[in-house]
Amino acid sequence: MRTASVKSNLFTALLAVGIIVFLLLTVHCGILQNEKNAELRALQSELDEISNQGTKLQIEIDRRSDYFTVEQYATEVLGMHKLEKYQIQYIQYEMTGTAELLNSEEDDDFFSRVSKAFSAIGDFFGN
Repeated sequence: MRTASVKSNLFTALLAVGIIVFLLLTVHCGILQNEKNAELRALQSELDEISNQGTKLQIEIDRRSDYFTVEQYATEVLGMHKLEKYQIQYIQYEMTGTAELLNSEEDDDFFSRVSKAFSAIGDFFGN
C-alpha cells in the first residue's frame, strides 16, 4: 500500500508542479500580449497621425496647384500676363533646300557685309 500511496503523492506533486508551470507560462504570455497590444495601439496612433498629416499636405498641394491661384501668383508676383489675340502673329515659312554663305573669304567692306546681312534677313522673311 505504501507504494500506491507514494505513487499517488508523486503524481499529485508532479501534477501540482505542472499546473503551476502552466499558470506561470499563461501569465507570462498574457503580459507579453498586453505589451504587444500597447505597442500596436501606439503605432496605430502614430500611423493615424501621419496619415492625417499626409491628407493635410495633399489638400495644401491641391490648394496651391489650383489654376486660379497659379494664375494669380504669375500675374501678381512674377508680372506675367496672358497673351491677347492681337499679340499673336503667325509666320508662314517654307523650307527650301538652299543655303547662302554670309561670310565669304574675300575682304568686303563694311557696307557690303551689312547689305548682304539685310538681304539674307529679307530672304528669310520673304519666303
